[in-house]
Amino acid sequence: MRAYLVCILDSDNYREPTFLFFKNISDAHEHIKNLILSEMKNSKLWSTKTEINYVDNSDGSDDQILRIDYSFGDGVFYVHTVHEIEVEDQDYICVYHHAYNGVGFYIEKIGSLEECQQQMKTSAINSATDFGVDMKNDGFFEVNNRDSCVDVGEEWHMCDIVQFNVSEILKENESETDISTNIIEPEEKNKSYRHKYTDDVYQTMKCLYEPLYQPINPKDCDHEFVTMEEVMEAVDEMDETDFFEHLCELHGIPCSMVEYLYETAYGSSERKKKSHYILQRRI
Repeated sequence: MRAYLVCILDSDNYREPTFLFFKNISDAHEHIKNLILSEMKNSKLWSTKTEINYVDNSDGSDDQILRIDYSFGDGVFYVHTVHEIEVEDQDYICVYHHAYNGVGFYIEKIGSLEECQQQMKTSAINSATDFGVDMKNDGFFEVNNRDSCVDVGEEWHMCDIVQFNVSEILKENESETDISTNIIEPEEKNKSYRHKYTDDVYQTMKCLYEPLYQPINPKDCDHEFVTMEEVMEAVDEMDETDFFEHLCELHGIPCSMVEYLYETAYGSSERKKKSHYILQRRI
């Protein structure tokens, strides 16, 4: 099944990333926003220089579709990445990340525990070999049952093994008190025949209409939720070219790459130039 893995790392815990699974990109995006808003409320440094950036995927595996960096004060930062993966219930995932000289998360293996442990060991050995690290020195080379760390001098190269449990994300979705902000309500689904695209497209595009809110005083922050029907109406009114560009941006894919792949498979045509295939193929 398709799931969304959120990887989180902060400036105080280079060796202790947080991993969370979500059923869809909207839930993952909403959770990240809530984490940042909560940190803004609780931080005593909220009045210092604060930056929230949606970052491109220059540092991260190809399955990374979203990255949000939050920083404030003197070098305090939080990195949040979202990875779209195909995974089965009870699968294990080996996630590599480097930290200090930048931060990047990479999905290296999805499979059994033994397969992920072997990948973690191989990754650690490769890092040690590339940077000339003494693998007999526990202070610089460490491989445990579920994590590893190689200190290469300038930064750390680490792997963690996490397990996917489908019941956890299903339970989480069932326990949400305000599901109207995350899923399309039945009455809205009945109206979907009037709209241009399929429901999952609007679910993805909903991220565009939920920007992170940065009030002057974070303690006064409050959400102003956008309904799915409002998103549908806004997207339907959007020019097809703008829609195409926004959709590519949300998935972290250059428009030129989509055009190249399409032309490779179907050839150039007037229909493609008019974005006809976007509507007909119902991306």
